[in-house]
Amino acid sequence: MKRALFIIAIAAVVGHTAAAQTIADYEARIAALFDTIVAATDNSRNRLYNDTISQLMIRALKSEKSFNYPFAGLKYIGVVTADDNALRLYTWNMPTDSGTLYNGIVQKANGDIVVLRQATENYPPDEWQTLTDSTWYGALYYRAVAYKVNRQKVYLLLGWHGQPNRRTQHKFIDVLWFDEAGKAQFGWPLLADDNTPRAKSRLVLEYDADATIFLDYEAAKRRIVFDHLSPMKHFDDDTTTLGPDMSIDAYVRKSKQWLLKTDIRAKNRH
Repeated sequence: MKRALFIIAIAAVVGHTAAAQTIADYEARIAALFDTIVAATDNSRNRLYNDTISQLMIRALKSEKSFNYPFAGLKYIGVVTADDNALRLYTWNMPTDSGTLYNGIVQKANGDIVVLRQATENYPPDEWQTLTDSTWYGALYYRAVAYKVNRQKVYLLLGWHGQPNRRTQHKFIDVLWFDEAGKAQFGWPLLADDNTPRAKSRLVLEYDADATIFLDYEAAKRRIVFDHLSPMKHFDDDTTTLGPDMSIDAYVRKSKQWLLKTDIRAKNRH
């Protein structure tokens, strides 16, 4: 009976917001749902909450003038606008009984919306494969840099993924682009290394769960700067986790690709 009442309550939230006339109405109800999740003592209902948040967020983004709306009241949803102001990414994560669920929505300035659906069996992603919006690995993105490759606009993405109670976490350099049907694609062989004949489609940095590493884009020098990783912890099962070793690497923009440079100098990176 309690579960039935809960489902009816969720339906009432969605139904009520269907009549909302402003983006602020959607924002307020999403924020209230997140507050409920934070105050909860267990994660058993969070998938239902998450589905409701996704529905409300999609409705909000279909509203007029939503692309430039700040969504400042949604402190648990990351909003990243690409540097060409033609694309936005909204990402958030949700604790559940089976692990952390990641969510993503891509919004274009022309009004198109693409929902990213996490495929847990594909995580962590291979550094050479191309993924789609329906086989997304899940990440919280914090940077989107636009440029063109052979007249194709692509977006360089920087993001993070972590799971509680695991030894490692991940940061990514990835490439987002759209095919002729408008379907989102992740991965493009643009990350080159003089010592490797095949360029990577993305970089996956796996490092210790207790460590913090730097990964960001320096627009003035057209390069992606990140901590070099070395062994940090050794475990009884012969596994080793990595952490920053005080040296810095970078991918530097060279024509159509990004070329790896090791042991560079970087100032004020933290």
